[in-house]
Amino acid sequence: MIYEKFLKDNLIKKEKPDFKQIECQIKRANKDLRTAEANLSNRSDRV
Repeated sequence: MIYEKFLKDNLIKKEKPDFKQIECQIKRANKDLRTAEANLSNRSDRV
C-alpha cells in the first residue's frame, strides 16, 4: 500500500488523534454548513 511506503520513506509520520482538535473541527464544520444553508435559502428568495 502506498501509505506504508510513505511512512517508510519518512514522507509522512503517524500521529495520535487529538480528539479535542477533532471536536473543534466538527463544530466549525457544522457552523459552516448552517451558514451555507442560510445563504442558499437567502439566494432562492432573490431569484
